[in-house]
Amino acid sequence: MKYKVRDTFTPDDPDKDRSRQEAEFESDSTDLVELAFLARRAIHNLPDESLADDAIRGALKYSDVAGQLEDQEPSAFEFLIFCNSGEWSTIVEAESES
Repeated sequence: MKYKVRDTFTPDDPDKDRSRQEAEFESDSTDLVELAFLARRAIHNLPDESLADDAIRGALKYSDVAGQLEDQEPSAFEFLIFCNSGEWSTIVEAESES
């Protein structure tokens, strides 16, 4: 299945602007944590098996993404990633098949 990702970074500093990014990825997985991982990898435009994979998984764990994803569906879900300079709001939606 093909997914679209929309990501918004909101900095803690109110004088800085939000930044927005979009990306796409494909996966047959229905595991929401794995899909969240793939979404973050797509936003950062990283290849499979990137050196940053451990950092992405660490950020997901630190932000309790697994807990955030409870009761959400693989076809459309959202989660937050927290860091010391702001937060990322990530929305993932499966593209409808035509």
